[in-house]
Order: sequence, then C-alpha cells, then structure tokens
Amino acid sequence: DTGWFSPSENTLAASTGGTERIRINSSGNIGVGTISPLSPMHIEDAQTSITTVTTTPNSSLFLTRDHLGGDPSIGTYGAILGFGNNRTHLKQTAAIAVKQTTSDPDHSGLAFLTSPNSNIGTDLTEQMLLLHDGKLGLGTDTPSEHLEIQGTGDQKIEVESTDANASSMVTFKN
Repeated sequence: DTGWFSPSENTLAASTGGTERIRINSSGNIGVGTISPLSPMHIEDAQTSITTVTTTPNSSLFLTRDHLGGDPSIGTYGAILGFGNNRTHLKQTAAIAVKQTTSDPDHSGLAFLTSPNSNIGTDLTEQMLLLHDGKLGLGTDTPSEHLEIQGTGDQKIEVESTDANASSMVTFKN
C-alpha cells in the first residue's frame, strides 16, 4: 500500500498508507493532494497552512492560508503571498495578504507586511492597508480618508524630482 504506480496511461502516482499523495499527469503537471493537477505544481490540502511554491539558493515564495474555514472575522488574514530571503529557514520577510476589513465577507482589503527584524520566525508587521473602498492607510488599519498616515514622532511627506529642470510639488484641488 506504499509505493509508485500507474493509475492510468501516461500517469505516475505515489501512495503512502494506501492513499495517493502525489500524481504526475501526461502533461507533466505535478499534483500533491490532488489527482487532477491544473498547473506545473498544484498543491491542495484543506489543513495545510503554508506551502513553499519555489525556492532558489537565496529566496523563497510562499502561499499561505491563515484562515482555515468558516466566515472570517474582522481583522483576520486570508490568502497570503509571502516572500523570503532564506531558503534554509523558510522565513517570510514580506507579504501581501487578503484581510477581512468589515463584517461583510465580500469586503476584503490588501495588507502589506514586512519583517521588523532579522530574527527567524519573527511575526510580520502590517505596514500598509488598502481597503475594499480604495482608502489607503499607512501605519493604521482603519483609514477613514483616501490616504491616512499615522505613526509616532514627526510625520513627513517628501516629494523630490531628480530632474534638474523640473520642480516638485503637491497640489490640493477643490
């Protein structure tokens, strides 16, 4: 009940404990947890919270699902695309995540997260949130205006032109 077998013509599969775990179809697509792989690497498992999609010697790309079923509550993250710079420890150093921002499950925003330091396993910190209605928050997860910036200390906006013949400006129109 453990080993490689051919479930159909031009298809190779592996099982453990009598359950199929991996399948390579006639198109060369590899499926883990699915018998119908739809892409070159298709991974499917309702209980998996992190999947490494691809790695190179110095980087990783992750697909993560933080919320595992039912209606998400406000503030929970859904699908997360994480980026890492250390394949050995599979550490996420930045991520873009779907975030539930209202009680309506159809109203989700995009959160942008970064690592506050280089410690392995450190939680990512949300830096910016784009709400479903287009409001953008930097340093806040509840922007009430089109652009809201919050933080400690002095808050500045800098606009600089690198063209010597141009000027930099911020224009406010009514």
